Amino acid sequence: MIDIRLSKDEQNVINAIYEHFCSNNKWPVARVIRKGLGRKTVESVVVRKEPQVVQKIEDNRIEHYKLTFHGVLTCSEAKDDVQMLLRYIDFLKKKYEENPAVQEVTSTEVEQSLKLSKEQSIRLSALIDLGNLYAISATSLGRAEWKAGVPDDIEDIVEANSPEEYLRKRLEKEEKRQEGLKKMYSTKRIDSFRLFSWLSFNINLWLISYMLHTFFKKALPITMFINIWFALYSISKILEDIFRKKVPFFSSEKVLDKLIWWVITLLISFFVGFITRVY
Repeated sequence: MIDIRLSKDEQNVINAIYEHFCSNNKWPVARVIRKGLGRKTVESVVVRKEPQVVQKIEDNRIEHYKLTFHGVLTCSEAKDDVQMLLRYIDFLKKKYEENPAVQEVTSTEVEQSLKLSKEQSIRLSALIDLGNLYAISATSLGRAEWKAGVPDDIEDIVEANSPEEYLRKRLEKEEKRQEGLKKMYSTKRIDSFRLFSWLSFNINLWLISYMLHTFFKKALPITMFINIWFALYSISKILEDIFRKKVPFFSSEKVLDKLIWWVITLLISFFVGFITRVY
């Protein structure tokens, strides 16, 4: 259905996570998986991107591992459940053909139509949740009794030649949407915006300082106070970010980046003070 090449370690990790999910109807505690397969191996899979197959979640401050929708679709242990999901998509198509205004389906009617056990029904609802294959509302997905709104793109399901084609096109749309978000929030764009913001702020600071010095004699202490305050404020924001995120001071690229911006700010602040003093 989707062409994603996984290494043996990656396949072992996602299989172990899904096996635990099937046995317990809940995602495994992260330490359990790391102990079984090795911390280094597991964490190398968790940090994989494009596409991401495993994600970290927290439940009562306890870290768990959860497969993404891509992870489930590429998991060899989930083949039967993926087929069950395809049958569910076909079921939605039939519901639409019977009543185009259909808004919601329940676990009871799905179980009866697809002849599912309660355990299969719970896993199916979890896959519906992972794939966001519902609209408006979904109630108690992942539990014994659940309801799911019919997807907004139900007409795409009807027009597709097969459930597999529908899922493939849906994933392609999501990937394009994610690419659009990356371009919108690209590092270069953010850095340009940040540079413009900092320069604008410092220009305004210089103008305020100059006006104070021009219209109020002996205002130099006030202007210098403004510049020093801004520099100290920048330092405080850096320290706040460090301690909130518990980032090592000298080893983090983000902190180093902030220090560079702080130095630029400090130089501009002293420059403003110097110009104000001269004029």
